[in-house]
Amino acid sequence: NLAQIQDVASEIKGFVGSILNYGSINITTAGPDGHVFEMDFVRWPNLVASTIIELRDNYTRNHTKEIATPVSPSSH
Repeated sequence: NLAQIQDVASEIKGFVGSILNYGSINITTAGPDGHVFEMDFVRWPNLVASTIIELRDNYTRNHTKEIATPVSPSSH
């Protein structure tokens, strides 16, 4: 669930990683278990991380609107 993503961090290490733009991404989720998903050898990790954050924010914003907007009963 995108709403459970708390943090997304990206990192590019070393000369080769900088030249080829490869790195790692860590995604931390919410909840009592609080998992961390680690992905290595990700192409354009900064772009991927910011895209995940943007998707999470859009999902949360749209999901909150659905909850806040009550559905009115239709009149027959």
